[in-house]
Amino acid sequence: PSLNMQVSITPLNNINYGTSTSATGSETNTGDGGLTYNLYRDGVLVSNPNSETLNAGTYNYTYNTTGGVNYTLGSVNATLTVNKIGNAVSFLINDGTTNLTLVYPQQVNASASSVSGVLSLFRNGTNVLSQNGINVTLGVGFYEYFVNSSGNQNYLANSTGRYLSVNITPEPNTQPPTTSIFSPLPSTN
Repeated sequence: PSLNMQVSITPLNNINYGTSTSATGSETNTGDGGLTYNLYRDGVLVSNPNSETLNAGTYNYTYNTTGGVNYTLGSVNATLTVNKIGNAVSFLINDGTTNLTLVYPQQVNASASSVSGVLSLFRNGTNVLSQNGINVTLGVGFYEYFVNSSGNQNYLANSTGRYLSVNITPEPNTQPPTTSIFSPLPSTN
């Protein structure tokens, strides 16, 4: 009976996480009134049709019958692939999305977040997640910030970075202002 059996998956067999799918087992065998047909996903009996929003991964649907008086057993398969999607990572330095230059002792606030996964915040290779969203004063120097998120079953890992430069405070000008007084030249008339 396999020639007249099929598993169809809508909208497509390859989708992104968050998309609802419907897998349907069907057959057009004549004279099979005594046969029982079942739909399985990864070996587990599911309803037919099976409509769900599944986690990222690969799923095997099997539609089968164990046979009967006029037919032997039959089975058909279809594979559904659910892809991970992007993991938005937000990273701001003093509420901006570009590299930043400060003058000591101005403070910096590095704020990071992500849609999913484990978030890490590094400054020059040292984990500073405990300073996430907190104003800190750094010494004069050049700093590289790096943020990453591990993602999870449904979201990809993602990362981003920014540079921070903290410059020396200019020395105040302690010289008294220079004043020049000009007097008119005597007249030669």
